[in-house]
Amino acid sequence: MPNSKIALHTKNSIHFILISVLSLSLFGCGGGSSNTTNVPNTTPISDTSSQPKPLEIISFENKLPQLAMLTKVAHNIEFFHPSDGVADTDWDTFLPYAMYRIAKTNSTDEQVSVLNELFSGIAPSVKFNSNTTGPTFSPDTDLLVWQNTSYVDQNATALEKSDSSYSRKRVSIKAADLGKNPRLANASFARYSVDQISILQPLVLETKAGKTLPASSAFALPKSISLSKSFDNPYQCLASAAKIWAVLDNFWPYFADIEVDWDAELIPLLKSCNTTERASTALDLALRLALTKLQDGHMVLEVPGALPLRFTPNFSLLMVEDKATIIKPDAQGLLDIGDEITEIDGSSVSSLLPTAKRSTLKDTRDTASVALRSLLLRDSIRPIKLSIRKANGEIQSKTFNADTTPTLGASTIERYFYSMPSAVYQVLPNNIHYVNVSRLPKADHADTINKLKLANGIILDMRSYPSSNSFWWEFLSHFSKDALIDPPIYMPYANAPNRANWFRELTGEEVPASLPTLSTNVVALSSRFGISQTDQVLGFAQRAKIKIIGEQTGGINGEVTTIYVRGENSVDLQLKFTGTEVRQLDLSRHIGIGIKPDITVNQSIAGIRAGKDEILETAQQILLRPLGK
Repeated sequence: MPNSKIALHTKNSIHFILISVLSLSLFGCGGGSSNTTNVPNTTPISDTSSQPKPLEIISFENKLPQLAMLTKVAHNIEFFHPSDGVADTDWDTFLPYAMYRIAKTNSTDEQVSVLNELFSGIAPSVKFNSNTTGPTFSPDTDLLVWQNTSYVDQNATALEKSDSSYSRKRVSIKAADLGKNPRLANASFARYSVDQISILQPLVLETKAGKTLPASSAFALPKSISLSKSFDNPYQCLASAAKIWAVLDNFWPYFADIEVDWDAELIPLLKSCNTTERASTALDLALRLALTKLQDGHMVLEVPGALPLRFTPNFSLLMVEDKATIIKPDAQGLLDIGDEITEIDGSSVSSLLPTAKRSTLKDTRDTASVALRSLLLRDSIRPIKLSIRKANGEIQSKTFNADTTPTLGASTIERYFYSMPSAVYQVLPNNIHYVNVSRLPKADHADTINKLKLANGIILDMRSYPSSNSFWWEFLSHFSKDALIDPPIYMPYANAPNRANWFRELTGEEVPASLPTLSTNVVALSSRFGISQTDQVLGFAQRAKIKIIGEQTGGINGEVTTIYVRGENSVDLQLKFTGTEVRQLDLSRHIGIGIKPDITVNQSIAGIRAGKDEILETAQQILLRPLGK
């Protein structure tokens, strides 16, 4: 890692929230008197000298390496140093102030002095550029250590925390047991260096009477300072960029699979905040460019204050056969299903797509479609000029108003793209039974299984997101003679500031086989839009040796968690990301790959125009073969 050398148990990571400065000035005023007797003015004059003042806004373009250093050090301490001060500190308050302090330094000695000042109360046993030796303990010493089960944000609600599989807590152990629990740190301290500053950071601390030693306390912002929570404020912006980078660096579980230099992404993210324009908009774009490289299809980013793109024309389109294809026409009837958009406001779609793809936050089978739809988004209601190629090859020029809130729901895809049957359960020719498993009510489960016993062939449509994951498991348990086991799911435990020390624990569900068994002449249908639970249940189908027909799925699975950065008026910056690692049945990579069908069938433009469900038709043909038809 550039500018970061880690010895033994460390990691260049941080998690933080930066809150900036509120421009608030209060002025008192006193009035004179026209009375010739010169009566004294009794109106009190407000003393502004004691009022909290915003942090000075300074350019930090030449201090980016130092701010990156603080990002890594502060989050290493927050996540892996178990002092009471660390546990009790409001990091949303500490980190913006710390950023400001480091931005004003002009030498390494000044930086070390500021670090000592900032952390002396929170984490007094952490040492900077010191020859201090690491702590040692007698075997019966009571110690405290962090256990990070993936990531849960300090700002998450109590309900979110209780519903999540993820947690963060301090655990008591005896010194003699240090290194015996792989979920916890396996050494008493970490020694590492970042940007010419060496850090000795204890990973465990002695406790007595319920308090960690040495005594520590939560950070208190100087009373003379006020902080802004506007994401257009440079310090709040810095905090947001740094926190997102650091949380992912410490807790995102797929770096072994994705070729990305995440360390190199930090300074460009911080640099985006050094602007006199809308910092929130610059941050939003910088984050999207960096996060898209991770190929996490679960990611959803919301940056309050960023220039909103809220309007689009009132039609739906997708990339089909590498063409921008209308799947749902406009209300005015100017477009037909299957029409191709070739130009947008005079620029070819093919020339616009590469840049748009870089900031989609996705890398799924549908990345190009996400990028395509983003090309039609506008920040206000205004016209968009499009060039359209009709089915007969004729090129037409049409103008549409971007006046509709963008939506492309499952129902639109099911009806207009796939032309899926409207019925949840249907008997097709040759006694082939079709079931849309995602829309099958649980109350109809037993009756449906009984009907399927009479079928010559069974089609399980799993192209839509399941309404109930556990119900899908229960339903699929009738299609295997053996218990069904989840695809391999690993829970990460970040236990020290070095990703190499992570512990990955295999988890998952096992569903026993159910009677009656319906394991002959069965196929399942897959979609390129399938992610997460859809991939999970298709993994069960693979376990049951059910043949999968259709498209390769999106390629992301695992439980989602959320990063929060507190903003003005309780409107927070948020990033959702995947917190657990899921792999294929053979333990190979799943992210960006997804579930590969046994027989690949892609919906074509001709099929969309004709209203044909080509995947379903192929499945019917496959099921007829064992019947000799």
